[in-house]
Amino acid sequence: AISSDSLPTQVIHYIFRAGIQAPSGDNAQPWKLSYKGNTVLVYLDREADHSFFNVDQIASIIYCGAVLENMRLAASVFGLNAIINYLTTSGKDDLMASI
Repeated sequence: AISSDSLPTQVIHYIFRAGIQAPSGDNAQPWKLSYKGNTVLVYLDREADHSFFNVDQIASIIYCGAVLENMRLAASVFGLNAIINYLTTSGKDDLMASI
């Protein structure tokens, strides 16, 4: 297990890559990720998926949930308990959650 106070860059990158590999319809990957310190931010990319099935961005929001779940599971490999903070109002920048 690794201390969550100062995660090595390789661990953050592993978790980040796990999120990127989440499934999405037509492989649209309607998310953007960034990180600062030990926190990964997940943003909704509204321009990535204009399919008929993505009514009101609901499918894209579900895909963002898959990103978060992948990252949560990847963190557990290192004995970390990833805390997901869902945002109920994403505002202008479409920030969906932090982990």
